Amino acid sequence: MPAAVSETTENALLDGDEVSRIFCDQYDVGRPVRCELIRKGFNHSFLVETDQGQFVLRIYLNGKYYIRDSQDFLFELELLTFLHSKGLPVVRPVANRWNGLLSTHRAQNATRHLAVFHFVQGVNAEQAVEDGALVRSHVPGIGRSFALIHQVSDSFVSRYHRYHLNLETCLLDEPIRFFERLLAEQDMGDLSFFNERADELRRRISALCKHSPSYGLIHADLNVENILFSKDGHYTIIDFDHCAYGWRAYDFAVAAFQNPDMRDEFLLGYETVRALSDLEKELIPVFVQLSRIWNHYDIARFLPLWGESLSTQHLTAFREELKDLI
Repeated sequence: MPAAVSETTENALLDGDEVSRIFCDQYDVGRPVRCELIRKGFNHSFLVETDQGQFVLRIYLNGKYYIRDSQDFLFELELLTFLHSKGLPVVRPVANRWNGLLSTHRAQNATRHLAVFHFVQGVNAEQAVEDGALVRSHVPGIGRSFALIHQVSDSFVSRYHRYHLNLETCLLDEPIRFFERLLAEQDMGDLSFFNERADELRRRISALCKHSPSYGLIHADLNVENILFSKDGHYTIIDFDHCAYGWRAYDFAVAAFQNPDMRDEFLLGYETVRALSDLEKELIPVFVQLSRIWNHYDIARFLPLWGESLSTQHLTAFREELKDLI
């Protein structure tokens, strides 16, 4: 993701004083004594410290391609509440004054959706390895928790909508259509060289069924930034913003391939809850490749929300990525 972004008006960054006022107006968890921006990208996240504790206020960006309306946000927040109630190590949302999980605020002629979470003290997985807070013996437990999230979420029922992360929407077909259209507009050629490989990917993935336990709710973005470790070795899984219905092997591939040196331990822990089928294991490298395609597409679709345009360098990078996957 770009280091610095300049949002459109509907996604303008609110200042700390305004965020503090929103927090006071909508949440009854103490008086803010400190408010600072801690993350800016796919959402705006502020650390709000009150006389009752520390919280993270997330302001969602408008215009996300996988979000149909506010019900999609409610799905994510209710899923997190459900998983936390089952004792799983996920970040917990905080209810507002009206006992709702999602709040709204009108700013600069745009409606902003926001949520508050309990603050989690810790560092990401990459830093935790360097600090010694994450060692090899911890990894099976993380794999087990991850499998439990998959298993337990099968009993989650929601009246709200959430998207499917599959070959048609995000992992293959739509990204190729999206970039091919832009390449044509820039007179930069086409992606026909990838057609045979795309057909092969569809054929291989089509053998994997779309029902539980192979398919269901997934985190979809379990990278090193989204597991926080405390000094005592406890961990919390955060940022379900991309959660979706999808193949569990895709979720496993993204998580396990973040740190290949610990992949076997992660698999060992995961399979204490649910054994991956031989086909799922065979397709893990394929899902890693598909995650690379989605990453390019995901960034490309967010650039307009940050007030940026897709450059010829982005288009060239995607084409080179596909060449690398042949």
